[in-house]
Amino acid sequence: VCVGTQHGAKGPFENIADHLSQRERLSVHMKIDMGDKSMEILEWILQSGEVEKLRTLDITLQLGASGSSIPLSERIEQDISTLEKFREVMQISGSTLESMAEQWAETAGRKCAERCEEPEAYAPGGFPLVLPFTISFVHGDLLT
Repeated sequence: VCVGTQHGAKGPFENIADHLSQRERLSVHMKIDMGDKSMEILEWILQSGEVEKLRTLDITLQLGASGSSIPLSERIEQDISTLEKFREVMQISGSTLESMAEQWAETAGRKCAERCEEPEAYAPGGFPLVLPFTISFVHGDLLT
């Protein structure tokens, strides 16, 4: 099922609120890959309380990619804050970050040792955190 956040979306989309309203607690396995809208959907899931219906979530996102008019560094801080709030309910079960960082270290990291621009957000070793990555979550209540 393809879902969005707005009512009346054209095309083969269902409104995410309508879709989740029919579901029981811990019954939804969700995958979100909406480009610059992924964080917006994640924020809505948190604010609406529908996070309690999620059993698992796989989300592809890019920090700071919301397209908002606020500065990139502030968007990245907002995105990280949202992810931290999300972790109060959902626990990380995996991500593509480690393999991406390893590949980066073997290629771009060596080339960029002293000549590349510093990214807005980066991990130890210089790996830029502004690239798209996937992160997987499982509801914390399933781990206790």
